[in-house]
Amino acid sequence: MPETAILRTTGNLLKAQGRLDEAKKSYLEAIRIRPDFAIAWNNLAGVFKDEGDLETSVAYYDEAVRLSPDFADAWSNRGNALKDAGRLGDAKKAYKEAIRLRPDFAIAQGHRTPSPRAAYPSRVTAPCIRRAPSVAFRLHAAPATSLTVAWWCLSAGTATSGASFTTRAT
Repeated sequence: MPETAILRTTGNLLKAQGRLDEAKKSYLEAIRIRPDFAIAWNNLAGVFKDEGDLETSVAYYDEAVRLSPDFADAWSNRGNALKDAGRLGDAKKAYKEAIRLRPDFAIAQGHRTPSPRAAYPSRVTAPCIRRAPSVAFRLHAAPATSLTVAWWCLSAGTATSGASFTTRAT
């Protein structure tokens, strides 16, 4: 395994342990050795996103997709950061690019809304579901006995068409 791949994997392990500063150092070292390593740029951007530095995160995702324009995961992750930054139009474009690159990319089709909220009235959600029947649902663990089901509709409508709701686990 090349040194840059080891550094990226180390960064991933450190990030999973919550050791974000060390993860950043590992990704940065991989990038220093191989400046065109789009995966390391993508992963570094993810650390900044987790820390809430969305501006830096988007800039690093931009670098990842500049280096590897066909990197669907980076386009999707870029969309997440843009969505969290409130730039919904740009987020929708990034998600669409991820789906264009990988039409079966359920993650890009099933992004979580910016924050859990009550489900939209059926007059909003039903048309969205009809226009995008393949939209994916992601389950997110919520406190103790409930699951939050959220979806993001990338239909011809607005990028804010989405809903989340909580249901009791049985």
